[in-house]
Amino acid sequence: MGQKLIICLSCLQFLLIFCIPVVIPSRILFLLPLSASSECASIHNLAEELLYKGHTITWVASVATETQHENYTEIIPIPPPEFHDYLGSENDSILTHRLRFKQLIPILLGWKLDATSARCHAVYNHQRFRDLVLKPAHKFDLIVINGNLHHCLLGLVVDTPYIVFHSIPFTGNEFRFWGIRMPPSFVPLSILELGNRMTFPQRLLNHLTVWGMSLTYDVIIGSRAEAVYRSHLGEHLPPISDIEGNVSLIFSNSHPVLSFPRPLTPDMIEVGCLQCRKAYPLPPGELKKWVDESDFGIVYFSMGTMYRLQTFPPQHLSAILNVLGGLKERVVFVGDVEEITTRANMSIPTNILVQSFVPQQDLLGHSKMKLFISHVGTQSHLEAGYHGVPLVVMPIYGDQALAAVHVQQVGTGILIEILELTEATFGDAVNKVLHDQKYRQKAEYISKMVRDQPQTSLERATFWTEYVLRHGGAQELRSSARDLNGFQYYGLDVVIFLVSFILSVTLIALKVSRIKSLGHGNSGKALLTICLIYMSIVWLT
Repeated sequence: MGQKLIICLSCLQFLLIFCIPVVIPSRILFLLPLSASSECASIHNLAEELLYKGHTITWVASVATETQHENYTEIIPIPPPEFHDYLGSENDSILTHRLRFKQLIPILLGWKLDATSARCHAVYNHQRFRDLVLKPAHKFDLIVINGNLHHCLLGLVVDTPYIVFHSIPFTGNEFRFWGIRMPPSFVPLSILELGNRMTFPQRLLNHLTVWGMSLTYDVIIGSRAEAVYRSHLGEHLPPISDIEGNVSLIFSNSHPVLSFPRPLTPDMIEVGCLQCRKAYPLPPGELKKWVDESDFGIVYFSMGTMYRLQTFPPQHLSAILNVLGGLKERVVFVGDVEEITTRANMSIPTNILVQSFVPQQDLLGHSKMKLFISHVGTQSHLEAGYHGVPLVVMPIYGDQALAAVHVQQVGTGILIEILELTEATFGDAVNKVLHDQKYRQKAEYISKMVRDQPQTSLERATFWTEYVLRHGGAQELRSSARDLNGFQYYGLDVVIFLVSFILSVTLIALKVSRIKSLGHGNSGKALLTICLIYMSIVWLT
């Protein structure tokens, strides 16, 4: 009996081995050299997971990591971008950036395309990058590239299956080469502070902005990107639209609970919260002691990695410090002490601890966390939603607009326009979110929804990455809309035909009626006219 059981278990184990999809260890290139540090931190979790599953990873990014492995190669050709690398100047006030963004048109006119191209040229000219990526001896089985501002590197993916990791939600027509055009009637563009229930003027603005951004991409951004990659890789390379239309899969750094619903095709996978995890205990030190000894909880203030507090007007920074200094809660404030005191022309209040770096998820997931004051960048928005922390948000630029409106619309926090910030408006928002329990209750409810899924975002991204490796792409998931132009996609060619047909039939009817009224004297001429109209209809079909 025992021997039979052993034989049965051995057979079962043998069958299970063949039932599990097998992926041969592959060479994967992660291409993110123009990314902000927060973008790199998010997707690096996927790189590490694939590394530990036996794949060989080449990591090209703007930020060094602590990963050490025999199958892991890291290349850092240029440092992460500052905000002024793309728009404005280093000495611009954060209010200047915000005002420029609110006006929209200066964004298109002021975008530093020359600086962006220069950063891309620097990547191509980096010797280690050329040795380990560009040389023919170094072939990759798959490339994962950031879909945000990395168009100039798309020439590298021409002969290799590739996945786009888009660091912000899909909201506009810039993804039309992938077979999807977001309906501007109910999908707000990520750079507009609009919800998904828009009035007619808002829908009009959304439509016009979507069309304007599409035109800007076609006429300026796309052509510049082509010029860059052809100058380094050869003039024979196809146009950027053809390369984009050949993508295997698209990962969206968004979560359906933390963004407005929108239609996606099967080859578009939402993987937002790749970096999200349960909080670890805070490491021993000043921060842990500060948090553990707080009697009334913790308020956390951080404006992300791209905005420096020295760009805040002194009156804004002092207003923020005065409000936070008057709270009974303790405050963890991300910044530089000297920079803050000099800019605000005041000392740091005794209930505020300033730190240059904070393990954000460990703090957000701490039981004493009460409020997160943020610019609501993508990663901060996802992490606050995952950990169930209410927010006061002050968006500055880009997709922060969409995240801020979502926070306000679903009820997990309050949006403050930084252009209108005063000590009174900031204080009212902070105290309202701290003391009105509806914000915390909603944030905790959203957190439960974010976590309630059959697999984590990291597991989902890992599966689909290996799916592409197993099948050499994902051809069967592609929408045929990739092959349609705008006229065909929206059915405008059909509309034009139907209108022409109806007009033609109407003209024929009028001619026939006129012939009957005039008698048969002009029947030959009328017959010729009818034949010409009929031939026109046949030609249109």
